[in-house]
Amino acid sequence: MSVLEKAKELADALTVSPELNDMREKEKLVKADSEASQLMDKISARQMELYQLQTEGKEPSPELMEMLRGLQEEMERNNKVMDYLGAQEKMGKILQEVNKMISEALSGGSCEENDCSHCAGC
Repeated sequence: MSVLEKAKELADALTVSPELNDMREKEKLVKADSEASQLMDKISARQMELYQLQTEGKEPSPELMEMLRGLQEEMERNNKVMDYLGAQEKMGKILQEVNKMISEALSGGSCEENDCSHCAGC
């Protein structure tokens, strides 16, 4: 079996995984709830603003940081958003493990504890 066929097999397995299906269902719930959806949009916009400032080597304003803290608190009180973020985290861990396996295969071995100098990183 070719590498591309195996990649397709992996993609198919991910597509039907309970973790991806759970994440998609929770995403639908967030999108269907205007409060949760607007909160996610606000958080995303402020995070992009913070990221942009950081890439430019600038310090974020105290107002921006306070706004982010407030949005974080609001997010933590919204069960739909928190469920979605938890599902995203679970899916992200699976993808990290897949990437780690691929990196190990390409580098010729696994990382040694606390030493990723010979691999693509953990």
